[in-house]
Amino acid sequence: MQRKDLALRVLSTAAIMSIVTSIAAPAFANVYYIGNGSIDVKTITKDGKQYVEVKQGTTTYQDESDEIVIKDGTDEDHTTLTEADRAEGTRANPAVAPAAGAATQELEAADTAEAAGPAAGESQPDPDDAFTLNETGEDADQNQEGNNPTENPTEDTTDNHTEDTKDNPTEPPKKDVVYQYDPAADPEQEQQATKLAPTTSAAPAAKTKEATQDDAPTTPASPVGSADNPTTNVIRIINDWAEKVLNIRLSNVNVKVDGTSRYADGTWDIRGGYYGVSAAEVQGAGNTKIELDGKNTLDSSNLGGKAGLNKQGNGTMTITDETDDTGSEITAPKSESDTSGSLTAKGGCSNGAAGIGGNTGEDAKNITIEGYATVDAKGGGWGAGIGGGGGVSSRGVSGNAENIIIQGHSKVTASAGAGAAIGGGSASVGLGDYRQGGSAKGIVICGHATVVAKAGVGAAIGAAGYSGNSTEAVVIIGTPGATADKENVHVTAIGGTGSAIGNGAKDTKVTIQGRSTIKTASSQNYAAIGSGYGNVTVNIMDNVAIDNEDTVTNTRFPNWVSSGIGGGEIKNNSGRTVEVNIDGGTNGNVKIGEESAITGNYGAISGTKVNIGDNVLLKMKQQEWSTKPYINVNGAEAEVGKRSNPAAGGLVNTIGNNTQLWYTDFKGVLQKIVHGKNVCKKAEGVLTGKHEDATCGKDGYDEYQCGYETANGAANTSCDLIWQKVLKATGAHDYGPWTTVKDATCTTEGEKKHTCTVCSHEEKKTIPVLGHDFHGTETVTKAPTCTTEGTKTVKCTRCDAVDTQTIPIDPNAHNWGDWTVDVAPTCTAAGQKSHHCTRCDAVTDVTVLPALGHQWHSDNDATHTCDRDHVTVAHSYSEWTTVKEATCTAAGQKQHTCTECGHVETEVIPATGHHWVDKGDGTHTCPDCGATEGQPFNTNSALELRVVDAEGMDQPFTVSENGTLRTYTGAYDTATLTGDLDTLRYLQDHGAQTIQFVTNGQTSSFAINDLLAQGSGSEVFYLTHRGAEEPTLLLVEADHSELVKD
Repeated sequence: MQRKDLALRVLSTAAIMSIVTSIAAPAFANVYYIGNGSIDVKTITKDGKQYVEVKQGTTTYQDESDEIVIKDGTDEDHTTLTEADRAEGTRANPAVAPAAGAATQELEAADTAEAAGPAAGESQPDPDDAFTLNETGEDADQNQEGNNPTENPTEDTTDNHTEDTKDNPTEPPKKDVVYQYDPAADPEQEQQATKLAPTTSAAPAAKTKEATQDDAPTTPASPVGSADNPTTNVIRIINDWAEKVLNIRLSNVNVKVDGTSRYADGTWDIRGGYYGVSAAEVQGAGNTKIELDGKNTLDSSNLGGKAGLNKQGNGTMTITDETDDTGSEITAPKSESDTSGSLTAKGGCSNGAAGIGGNTGEDAKNITIEGYATVDAKGGGWGAGIGGGGGVSSRGVSGNAENIIIQGHSKVTASAGAGAAIGGGSASVGLGDYRQGGSAKGIVICGHATVVAKAGVGAAIGAAGYSGNSTEAVVIIGTPGATADKENVHVTAIGGTGSAIGNGAKDTKVTIQGRSTIKTASSQNYAAIGSGYGNVTVNIMDNVAIDNEDTVTNTRFPNWVSSGIGGGEIKNNSGRTVEVNIDGGTNGNVKIGEESAITGNYGAISGTKVNIGDNVLLKMKQQEWSTKPYINVNGAEAEVGKRSNPAAGGLVNTIGNNTQLWYTDFKGVLQKIVHGKNVCKKAEGVLTGKHEDATCGKDGYDEYQCGYETANGAANTSCDLIWQKVLKATGAHDYGPWTTVKDATCTTEGEKKHTCTVCSHEEKKTIPVLGHDFHGTETVTKAPTCTTEGTKTVKCTRCDAVDTQTIPIDPNAHNWGDWTVDVAPTCTAAGQKSHHCTRCDAVTDVTVLPALGHQWHSDNDATHTCDRDHVTVAHSYSEWTTVKEATCTAAGQKQHTCTECGHVETEVIPATGHHWVDKGDGTHTCPDCGATEGQPFNTNSALELRVVDAEGMDQPFTVSENGTLRTYTGAYDTATLTGDLDTLRYLQDHGAQTIQFVTNGQTSSFAINDLLAQGSGSEVFYLTHRGAEEPTLLLVEADHSELVKD
C-alpha cells in the first residue's frame, strides 16, 4: 500500500508539473482549428489571475496567450493561411492540450471540496439554481411559433430517444432535457462554466459533414471550415473581463450552421423560441476585438432566428483588420478585388436575425467596425443587416440597435429584407404588416469608412419600423469640422418602405457633417433622410455632398421614389415638429443634388421649420405634376419673397451668403435659382434700359437687374435686386480725342490739341522729340572673335543719321590648334589629349589616352621589374609542368613560368624508389621498372624498406631485429628511409611493430599502426634525417611528422 501511495503521489506531481510547465511561459498567440470541432472561449478572472479557458471537443485549454487564433482546417498542414508565412513576432503556435490526467485530478479535487460542503453556520446559495429545466426539440427547422416545448408538462420525457422516427414523419420531434443557465442566479459563475448541461440523450457533437463517395472531389479537398468547404462547427465567446481586451483572430473561417450544430460543450440555445446556435457568438460585458485574416464567413441562414455573428450583453465587440495575412501592419486602403481581412455574416430566416447583432427578438449594442476590415452583413427574415434581431411575431417585438460605429478605412455592405440594413430589426403584428420595428440609437459612421446599406422595409441606416409609439433613430455621419486628410466618408443608403437614413416612428435625429459623401433614395417612402413619422431633426453641415441614388426605381408607383430630406408629408395640424437645418458655415460647402437633383412626393425638403445658412448648393427636382412642392414648410411651398422687401421674409431674404437653391420642374426645365444676395453680382447684370450720361461736372449711371439666373439658363427669375453702375463725372471738361497740329521729328518737338465736347474748350500739348530709331540697315565693319569685340554701323529708320555700335565677343569663334597631350598616360593610369584655341583657353575634343601597361623583364631571382616605371614585384607563376618524370632510381624535374615576364623556375622531383614484390623464390621484382634481385637480409630486399640519399639513390644499410623493433642503420648524415604501406603491412605480418632509423647523430622511430592508419593502399612514405634537424615523416605529400618519436 505504501508503494502504491508513493506511485500515485509521483504521478500526481508529474501531472501538476506538466500543467505548470505548459502555462509557465504564455505564447504570443495560440491556434485552434475549427475543423476539429466547435470552440468555446471564456475569460476567467480567478485568484488575481486572468486567463482564457478554451474548450474544444473533450479538451479544455487554459490559455494565457495575448491572442486566440481560430483558423480553418485541422492543423497547420491542413489550413489555408499558415503561421509560417507570417512575419516574425506575429506567428501563433498550435494550442497544447493539458497533460493527461491533469483535468481528472482537478475535477477530483473539486469533488472533494464540494463534498466537504459549506462551513459550519454558513448559508450557501445553490449554484444549480442558475439552471432551469427545458425540453428542446432536436430539429431547429421545426421550431416555429406555436410549437412550445413546454406546453405539455405531462409528456413523458423518459421516452427512448434512440428510437428511429424517420419512418413516421408525423411523429413529433424527440425532446432533450436541457438545463438553461441564468448567470444572474448563479453565485458561482466560474464554477458553473465547467458543468455540462445534462440531457436524456447526449447532444450530437458538432462536426463537419463528410462528403460521400459519390461526391469525392477529383482535386484535394480544401481545409475544413475554409471558403470552399464550410463546417457546421461554431464559435462561442464569453468575455466578462472588466478592463483587459480579449483579442481574437479569425483566419479564413467558414461556418454554416444547421440543425446538428452545437456549442463545444454539446448544448444548444433556445432564446426567442428557436433551437440551435449561431455560427459565432460574442457574449458578456468585456471588450472583445476580432482581427480578420483571409476570407471569413459566418452563415446562420439555414436556421430560424440565429444571427450570423450574434452579439449579446453590454460589452464591446470590435471587428477590424489592422494587419495583413502575413501579420504586417496595413497602411493603405486595399484594392476592390482584395478579399483578405473580410467577413460575410448571414442571419437566420423566419422571424429572422441580424447578420451581425441580435438573434430573433434581441437587441444589439456596442458594435464597432474599423481598421481596414471588409464586412458584408445580410439580415435574415426581419433581422437587421447589422443591429437588432427580427421580431417575434406573436409579440410584435423586435430588437433595438445601440452604439453601432463604423470608422477607420473599413468597407461595410449591409442589407436586410424587413429590418434595417444598419439599425433595428423589424417585426409583424399581422399578416403582411411589418411596421413594428426596433430603434436605432448611436449609429455613427466616420473617418474614411465606405458604407453601402440597402433595406427592403426598414431604414437603410436607422430604425426598422415606421409606426408605433416608441421607435427612435439617432444617426451621425461624419465628424464636425473634419479636414479632407482626416475624413472622407462615403455612404450609399437605399431604403424601401422606410426612410434611407433615420426612419424613427417617435423621434428621429440625423446629423450629416464633416467630409461626407452621401447617395440616398427610398423606393416607397417620401423622406429618404429623416422620417415620415414622429418628430424629426435633420442637421447637414460642413463639407457634405448628398445626391440622389438614381438606380432606385418603383415601376408601379414612380412618384413614391424619394431622395427628399425631412419629414415627408407635412400637414399644418399634424402636431409633428420637423426641423431641417442646412448650413455650410463660414468655411464649409454643402452640396445637395449637385450631380443628381433630389426629389420627393411631398417636397425635396419638408418640415415645420427649414433653415438654410451659408455656402449651400441645393438642387431640387419636382416630382411629377406641377403642383408638387420643392421646399414644403407646414404643407405649403416655402415663400421665395422679394429682395426689395426684406421685412416680408421669404427664402431670398433668409438664406445665407454663397447659397443657391435650384428649382427644376418635373420636365427637367430649370425654373429659377433662389440665391443669397452676394451671389447676384457673380454674373453680369442685365441692363434695364435706364441710363444717364456723365458730363464735365456730373456723374451718370447705367441701371442693372440681377442676371445670375438668366446666365445659368433659368427660365424665370426670382431675384428683383436692382443696382446702378456709376459713370464718373469727367471733371471740368469732357474732351474729345487728341489731334496732331505738328508732327515731332527725331530732333524737333511737335504739337497736339483736344476739344471739350460740352463747351468746346481747346487744350494744347507739346509732342516730345522722337529721337533717332537706329533699327535700320546694319553694316559690319569689323567681325568679332572669341577674344575681341567687333563693330557695325546702323542707320536711323526716320532720317539719314548713322550710329556706330559694338558687336559683342563671339564665344564660339575659336581657332582650334592641333592635338595637345594634356596628361601623358603611364603604365597604370590613363592620359588625356585635346584641341586648344590659339586665342583663348577654350578646350574641345577631350579624349582619353589608354594606360600603357607594364613592360616587365626578369631580375633572374624571385622578382621582375618594369622597364617603364621601374616597379619591382614578385613573379606570378603558372601551374607546375613536369619536364622529366621521376623513376625508381632517377630523379625527375618540374618547372613553372611567370605569366608576366616569362621567367622559368625549375625544381627536382625525387626518385620514386623501387616497389619490390616478393616472387616467393628468394627474389623480389619492382613492377614499376622490372628490376629483380635477391633478398639478402642486410640490403634492400623485395619486401624490405630502402635507404636513399637526397638524389633518390639507394644507400647501403643494415637491418636488425630486437623483438618487435626493426632497426635500419646507415653511416651518413642525411638520408631517407622509404617504402610503401604494403611493405609495412608485410613487415607487420612478420612480427615488426616499430620501425627505427639510425644515422650519424640521429635516431628516430614510428609505430607501423600509426602510419597505416593514415592511408589505405600502397602509398609511399619518407622518413628523412638532415643532420641535427628534426626528422620529418611524409606519406606521399602529407606531413605526419607528429608520429615520429626520438
